[in-house]
Amino acid sequence: MRSISLITFSLLLIISCNVSEQSKSSWENDRKEPNLISFLILSIQKDTNNSKNIVEFVKKIESIGVLKKQYSIPTKYYLTIYAYSGKHIIDSLILEHPLYKHFEYIDENENFATKDTVINHAEFFVRLQGRFDEIKIFETLNRPTQKLCTMKF
Repeated sequence: MRSISLITFSLLLIISCNVSEQSKSSWENDRKEPNLISFLILSIQKDTNNSKNIVEFVKKIESIGVLKKQYSIPTKYYLTIYAYSGKHIIDSLILEHPLYKHFEYIDENENFATKDTVINHAEFFVRLQGRFDEIKIFETLNRPTQKLCTMKF
């Protein structure tokens, strides 16, 4: 009877150590591969010689965390950004076009009014989730979409 108890105790000890090692291993992997948020600061300007705008990289800041899903309803002028890891899209984002501004205000007659304006240069930022090595930026102006650039990281 005592030998059966000893064998049972030994088996329980071995099993619990194995489960503990698996949990530790999983935790260490999560720590080595944390969820990454990348904040990209980009600059966009009108190109008077060509029909498409120029986007330039300014700065990238990385942080650990998880982004909440971002929902946006595109206006008639917007940018679409795709983040790639290899050939796979890992995140995407649609945002209002930084060069096209829509203002709502109360006019001198105390009526609601709107005004659209186009600026020549703007800086904007993008938040993307995950590790990526490339982004592609597309511009939509009233419907036709064109690719502005591809940036490698």
